Amino acid sequence: MVSGYPYGDIYSNTIKVTKGIVSANRGMGDDSGQFQIDAAVQSGSSGGPIYDENGNIVGVVVSQLNKLKVAKAIGSFPENVNFGIKASTVRQFLTSSGLPTKWSNRSQRMNTKKLAKIAKNQTVMVVCNP
Repeated sequence: MVSGYPYGDIYSNTIKVTKGIVSANRGMGDDSGQFQIDAAVQSGSSGGPIYDENGNIVGVVVSQLNKLKVAKAIGSFPENVNFGIKASTVRQFLTSSGLPTKWSNRSQRMNTKKLAKIAKNQTVMVVCNP
C-alpha cells in the first residue's frame, strides 16, 4: 500500500492510499536500490511511504515511468509502472548521514483500514512555495 498527497492541495489536503504489489525487485536500469510497484502514484506521491501487508515501511515512492517517452518509443502507454526506493537504501543513507532511525518489525497481517490508519499517522504533506 502507498500513501501520499497526490496533486498536493490542488486536489485535496487529505491523505490518499492505494493498494498494489511489488512488480519487480529492481528499478529502472536494474537499479538494485529501487523496486517497481503497480500501486497508483501521481505527482505529489513522491516521498510517501510504501507499506507491506503488516504495516512495515518497505520503501519510499520516488517516480513513475515516463509514459509519454515510452509511448513515443513503442507506440503504447505503459500502465502502473512506478518506482520506490528500498527501505534498506533509505536506512543506509540516514545512518551514513548520522541521523537516528527507528524501524518497526510488525509480523501480523493487517486489513486495509488498519494500514490506512497507520499511514495517516506517519505521512505528512510537504509544500514548498516559491
